[in-house]
Amino acid sequence: LSVSSKNFRWQMEYLKKHNYNVISMQEGLNKIKSKNIKGKNIIISFDDGYQDFYINAYPILSSLSFKCILYIAPGYIESGKCYWWDKDIGNSSLLSWYQLQSLSKRDIITIGSHSMDHLDLRNLDKSELEKDLLSSKQELECKTGCSVSDFSFPQGFINEAVKYAVKNIYKSGVLISNGKAITNKLKEDEAFTLKRTAVQRSDGRYLFIARIKGWLTLEETAKRLIKGLFRK
Repeated sequence: LSVSSKNFRWQMEYLKKHNYNVISMQEGLNKIKSKNIKGKNIIISFDDGYQDFYINAYPILSSLSFKCILYIAPGYIESGKCYWWDKDIGNSSLLSWYQLQSLSKRDIITIGSHSMDHLDLRNLDKSELEKDLLSSKQELECKTGCSVSDFSFPQGFINEAVKYAVKNIYKSGVLISNGKAITNKLKEDEAFTLKRTAVQRSDGRYLFIARIKGWLTLEETAKRLIKGLFRK
């Protein structure tokens, strides 16, 4: 959820040193379409739109010419609202519209949608769901002046209705739990449920390396099971 300058720098320098190819989401989609998934490709993404991206992460990414995508829930930007996980501190320190406009003009930055209000989309009826997805896209495009075609599922929650609605509005969708592994066997239709790997602020060197190399599949399986139990 937040970015430590010290940790983030060595993580990015590790990618640079070990010749990872840091690409945009569109470049990733092109590779999926052409069945050209090979080599060490990385798409760097951030959810929620915290200020520390602008302060800590962006200068490092810029210095390395690394591309990334920011998934934003525009209903929270300059609204005074606080994400539920920040309730204890009483504030979510988020980017301003001015900062997002500035970032959106950078070649290395792509702006994506994280829904309008970061709700569990499974709880919305069809009209509410479509309104949320469309209003998020339209608000981001209006405020930043850039096209928004990529989506990140809030909390990774998804069902067939949500997937179908996202597919009708966006070109891609990403989630951690139950995401589809990106290989040459991936179908274009599965670009709406792409697997992503969460890197935590607290991750040390070895845990970070294990995550990007895909060595923590057991941990991901356990998280899916726990989510399923709580959902029931």
